[in-house]
Amino acid sequence: MCASSVAGGTGRYSWNVCEVCLKFNRKLGADYGVSLPLGRHSIMNGYGIPISATKRIQEEAAKDLLHFLDVAGSISDWGALQARVLFESVPSWRNEPFIRLARWEAKFHLSKVKATSRSVQMFKDYLRVDDFQELLP
Repeated sequence: MCASSVAGGTGRYSWNVCEVCLKFNRKLGADYGVSLPLGRHSIMNGYGIPISATKRIQEEAAKDLLHFLDVAGSISDWGALQARVLFESVPSWRNEPFIRLARWEAKFHLSKVKATSRSVQMFKDYLRVDDFQELLP
């Protein structure tokens, strides 16, 4: 979500966000009943199609899974946009063919407090809220 820290890994059961964003997503779920599907695999987010279920249940699960894929794609696009914003904030990088990970991390490394603040703001921006209270029914 924040694009300032390395996220996940290469496996299918990796998280698509850094540890700070993942912890905040869990807090958001506990406090407001809203959490984003940030696991790379659908099962990590509670989505699957039970093979032994009735056809109706399987159809509902398939719809839920397709919705998950839409949201996961949106989150992925969001992350790419945030990385682009950070990249463009360093004009001297414009003509470089690539930026090494160590250099990126050095430039955008945040203290724990600032990382949490950035994650909180990114979740607010993604969810289009000024205050998480808006998420409550």
